[in-house]
Amino acid sequence: MNKKIQVIFVLLISILGMSFTYAKNTSCYNEAPVKLLDSVVEKFLNKLNNYKKPSLTQVRGLIKQDLEPHANFDITARLVLGQKWRQITSKQKTEFVKNLRNMILNTYGSAFTNYSGEKIDIRCPIKYNSKKNKVEIDSRVTHPQKQSFSLKYRLYKKGNEWIFYDIIIDNVSVVHSYRQTVRRLIEQHSNFDKVLDIMAKKGHAKG
Repeated sequence: MNKKIQVIFVLLISILGMSFTYAKNTSCYNEAPVKLLDSVVEKFLNKLNNYKKPSLTQVRGLIKQDLEPHANFDITARLVLGQKWRQITSKQKTEFVKNLRNMILNTYGSAFTNYSGEKIDIRCPIKYNSKKNKVEIDSRVTHPQKQSFSLKYRLYKKGNEWIFYDIIIDNVSVVHSYRQTVRRLIEQHSNFDKVLDIMAKKGHAKG
C-alpha cells in the first residue's frame, strides 16, 4: 500500500475497538448484521483489555480467535486478485489467501495499539441488496479531538451467518486498496511466485 492508503487502513482497523452508539427510535440495533458487529467487538475488547500493552503476537491471537471467524479471506482474496484468480494454480491460490491474511493481520495488530476512545454512530436504515444476502452498514466515526469520517461495512450472508468481506472508509475500500498493491507487484514481477514471496515477507509477524 502507498503511505496514504496505509494510514487510512490503520484508522479503519482501529475503529473495530470503538464504542458503538445508535440513534434513538431506530430498529438498526435489532437487525442481525448490526447485532453481530456489536457482539464481536465487545467480546474482542473484553479480552484485549486484559493486556496492559499487548504485543503483536498477542493481538494476532485475539484476532484469530474472535474476529477471523466472522471474516472470509477467500472472498476478499478473490476480489483483490480479480481475473488473475482464474489464471493461477490451486497451490498459488492457497498461498495468496494466506499471505493476504497475514498482511491484513499485521495491520490489525499495529492499529489496535492506537485506540483512543472513538465513537461510531450507526446510520439507519442499513442497506440490503435485492436478494437480502448482502448488506452495507453505514456509520460515522467521531472523536472530540479528531476529524470525523464515514465508515461502511460490507457483509454477505452464508447460511444463517453474516460474514465481513470489505470495509470502506471515506470512500476508500480495503479490497480496492489491496487490489492496487497487488496489481503493482504483478506489473513489476511477471513470475507470480515472486509476488507471493514478497507478500509473505510483508505479512511476516515482527513481534
